[in-house]
Amino acid sequence: MLPGQGSQGEDPERAVFDRSSVRLPLAVRSRRAGDRLLPFGRRTPKKVKDLLIDAKVPRRLRSKVPIIIDCAGKPEERILWVGGHRRSAHAPVDRGKTVEILEVRLSRLKS
Repeated sequence: MLPGQGSQGEDPERAVFDRSSVRLPLAVRSRRAGDRLLPFGRRTPKKVKDLLIDAKVPRRLRSKVPIIIDCAGKPEERILWVGGHRRSAHAPVDRGKTVEILEVRLSRLKS
């Protein structure tokens, strides 16, 4: 399994996706009521709220967690990654099929 794929040792600041399966444009937004993510390695969606609660993210910080989506602004947008916490099952990298990788990284803004 590649880093950023949802493995136990995943890098919380990096996620990789199969570029051909990502629907542009990408966007970063904050969490919205009812947001659901299909976590990598699972068959059923999970509420982003529950994912952040399980990760013990304090309530006051949950709205600051970046949500990376594809197909931005369209009804079919999908959550690809709850930044720093969990990537989705969408656009997995397959060593035998993936030709191009899209890497998304988080970095802190300097104040």
